[in-house]
Amino acid sequence: MAKRSRDPEFNENVVEEEVLEGEEAPKKKKQPSKRKLLTNEILEYLKDHQAELSESLSNLVEDLKTLPTRIRGEGKPSIADQIKSIIFAEEHDGKVHEDVFYDTFKAGRLEMRRRFRNMYAKVKNPDDRIFVKAEKQDDESIIYVLIGTGPETPEGFEIKKKED
Repeated sequence: MAKRSRDPEFNENVVEEEVLEGEEAPKKKKQPSKRKLLTNEILEYLKDHQAELSESLSNLVEDLKTLPTRIRGEGKPSIADQIKSIIFAEEHDGKVHEDVFYDTFKAGRLEMRRRFRNMYAKVKNPDDRIFVKAEKQDDESIIYVLIGTGPETPEGFEIKKKED
């Protein structure tokens, strides 16, 4: 029988911690990034030396203290939001060639099929559901067509059940 890489005899770098019955395994704590550490250091310095700063900069530091550390939804939009913006763009008129998604997300047919399924199957609000169907343009390419939106499944749209 071949030795497995997790076998301590095979891999000397593996260190096993003994976990007693009824005890949980210790969780590894994620180390903050260097950027986060430097940002925190700068913020602490500004807070400590706020009296020495100009009034406008001092007001900005006060505003910074009141902000949460991270605001959900801030920054780059989610892939689902990007897909919606592509589909609803006037230039596409609800019909998008698969190459557009591949060029944007480097996602193939299976990945896009999963993403489109999630856009109607896994949304919290039924009004936000989007139904997209893949239609063959020719033997080699696919066009994704917007069939409908909203809580009701549009006519001609077949929901395939996942096979276990």
